[in-house]
Amino acid sequence: LLRPDTFPTLENARIILNTAAVPMIVAIGLTVTLVMNDFDLSIGGMIGLAGGLAVVLMAEHGVSPVLAVPIVLVAGIGVGLMNGVAIAYLGASSFIITLAMASVLTGAEFSATGQHTIFVGIPASFVGLGQDDWQGLRIPFIAALVLTALLWFLLEATVLGRYMYAIGGSPETARLAGVNVRATRTIGFIISALAATIGGMFLVSVLPTSGDPVSASRFRRGVPGVNRVS
Repeated sequence: LLRPDTFPTLENARIILNTAAVPMIVAIGLTVTLVMNDFDLSIGGMIGLAGGLAVVLMAEHGVSPVLAVPIVLVAGIGVGLMNGVAIAYLGASSFIITLAMASVLTGAEFSATGQHTIFVGIPASFVGLGQDDWQGLRIPFIAALVLTALLWFLLEATVLGRYMYAIGGSPETARLAGVNVRATRTIGFIISALAATIGGMFLVSVLPTSGDPVSASRFRRGVPGVNRVS
């Protein structure tokens, strides 16, 4: 802003948009839980575990990206399912459960990576997911745009989205209206964990290292600052 002759350039705009891709993807999942007046503080841990697990599978165990990516996605769905069951079916606090899950996932990441940075042996095809571009826009940003459109469609044009809004307004009223509150909340946590998983894999493909907690830690610090949906 102090240099209007150099800052507002097309190249700077591309850099900013590409840098915002992973936070956008993670925010998409977080939005789903916030709409239902829930918290998901486990996304930082999920980002770290997803990236770490993907790199360990490929670099240390020789698993191809075609197989490693689905494995990590299934792991993310499992984490979201555990969060959802504990919160929606067992009645636990979303704040407490997901905060505890974040610690568990961080420990799992450190265990998987041996607490050391892995940067050798990552397949070029996986790195390409984060570094290849189209017209200067990288694949993660394009994916973020697609996921944003899907989020809008989910919340504004589907029955499930209306159920989520209803639960955010009043879970008891939604239940009396025939909404399966428990299942809907569980689906929300699965979507949140899945978005964090995708973001975590894109993060390590953009910066092809794993085991260094710095990248994921900004998400761990940032999420608790999100307040409730008014």
